Amino acid sequence: MGANPTQALAFLLFLVAFVLFAVAAFFGGSIVAFILGLALLGASTALFLKAKPLEHLEG
Repeated sequence: MGANPTQALAFLLFLVAFVLFAVAAFFGGSIVAFILGLALLGASTALFLKAKPLEHLEG
């Protein structure tokens, strides 16, 4: 299974989103961190849906 730069960016945003969720949950319930995490999770989902697998290009 190949990966492209769009998938890498989407995965990075996914990880950062869950780090922000953890910060919001364990350090006072920061609503700003939670909202930012939701925004990054949405951006990550959009990028994953936009990314095309490389297997279709190799054929």
